[in-house]
Amino acid sequence: MRKLTVVTLALLLAVGLSAQKTSPTPPTSNELIAAATKKAKAEGKNVMVIFHASWCGWCKKMDAFMAQPEMKPLFGKSLEVVHLVVMESPENKALENPGSAEKLATLGGTNSGIPYFAILDTSGRTLITSKAPSEKSKDGANIGHPVAPEEIAWFMTMLEKGAPKLSVADRAKIKKALEAQKV
Repeated sequence: MRKLTVVTLALLLAVGLSAQKTSPTPPTSNELIAAATKKAKAEGKNVMVIFHASWCGWCKKMDAFMAQPEMKPLFGKSLEVVHLVVMESPENKALENPGSAEKLATLGGTNSGIPYFAILDTSGRTLITSKAPSEKSKDGANIGHPVAPEEIAWFMTMLEKGAPKLSVADRAKIKKALEAQKV
């Protein structure tokens, strides 16, 4: 009888654990942006929305750049960063934040590639996006992770317009680090 009870308990535990492995739905894009906006407003910052996906190498480079110990405090000084997952491969579709594709379109990122980013004020107004003016496209071209001189220049324009707490010296450090990247 004791053996049957142990086996039954083991089966119930296994069923319970397998039921817990199902992934919950990620937060919606609106929920994430609302939380970031609330925090940004309390801290006198703007919101930087970054659209990315698990397969995107340039997205990972952007995240790694911004997370460097010498860069993170600079970005954190003026921006509340929020990541929205879009354009996932079929096997990772469950990682996408509901509404992120629509938010990407609203912010001008349709057919722009990723990473795509926009800086918003705390009322949700778009201050600037990663779409730089371009002779090749009337709508501009997404800079993605800035590497080329013209991409770095636009990113610096973005920071000047959207991250006012960054000093000239802070922006110079970011620019120098971007220019020194090994890609």
